[in-house]
Amino acid sequence: MARANEAVLSAGTGVAAQASSKRGALISVSALLCTVTIAVNFMLGPLLPLMQSHFAVGVSAATWVLTAMSLGSGAGFVLIPRLQDIVDDRTMLLWSGVLLTAGALIPAVADSYPTLLVGSAMLGFGSAAQMLPLGFLRRHLSGSSVATAVSVLIMATGTGVVAGMVGGGLSVKYLSLSAFFYILAAAVAATTAALLAVVPPSRPASSARIGIWGTAWTSACISWSNLRWPSR
Repeated sequence: MARANEAVLSAGTGVAAQASSKRGALISVSALLCTVTIAVNFMLGPLLPLMQSHFAVGVSAATWVLTAMSLGSGAGFVLIPRLQDIVDDRTMLLWSGVLLTAGALIPAVADSYPTLLVGSAMLGFGSAAQMLPLGFLRRHLSGSSVATAVSVLIMATGTGVVAGMVGGGLSVKYLSLSAFFYILAAAVAATTAALLAVVPPSRPASSARIGIWGTAWTSACISWSNLRWPSR
């Protein structure tokens, strides 16, 4: 039965049969992606006092960093999973990795408050790549492997939250702001390289277009929800 399921999976998605031998590697890199992208969302909070002193800005200006990240993530959570269906898994992983790496490098290199806001928005958008494993694991795994992968991703979510908060706190104590963003860029680039080395090629799952107005409205609603949530 398991072999029959893998044959159907391969015929429907264009995934090579040898993908089944990469279950452990696929689940591992998926957990790594989840941990890193979720950690990104929780790292900047502890860094706000450092940002205030580094750029000589007030509390209100510093919190705009989190606002920019929330707005970016609102759009990312709508667009990235949809784009994954229209293009393919590896292409979307590459685009997301490039976006996250650029989002970390821009404030590290330019070292100014406006570029920090731009980088934060890009990091927020790219952090929605945590949704990508739900797509490619479903396409490349079958049977009990999917349940195992979901359990590992749930644990990776908690690990990402802890890693983000602890990493942000340690960065305030031991690193400069530029050094933090350089390290973050290196971590994202290494994660992207690991994903591209492990995730097999696949065909696009859909040829439909993205509805501009519906996407914009949904992104705005999610962004508004993200902005209101901390005040509850």
